[in-house]
Amino acid sequence: MKYDVILTFDLKDASSEAYTKAKKLLEGYGLHDTSISKDLPLPNTVLMGRLNYEIEASEIKDFVWHLFKENGLTPSRLMGGVLQDWSIKIKG
Repeated sequence: MKYDVILTFDLKDASSEAYTKAKKLLEGYGLHDTSISKDLPLPNTVLMGRLNYEIEASEIKDFVWHLFKENGLTPSRLMGGVLQDWSIKIKG
């Protein structure tokens, strides 16, 4: 079974390079700045992905917090969730 996850975050006193580094780290775990079908861009610090293992929202938050800290990034806010249903609207 696959699990859809969503994550948004802020970094403390971070440059645009730090945000790029954070996104690249998370891409390595299957989270991207586009919808799961890769056809819609998400807001700037929102990432989404499909994982092949069961995970809880608290595990997402804790894992990403530690991943950032281990790689020299200072998270200030982080929110993650496991999705059962979702929708997105892009004003075009």
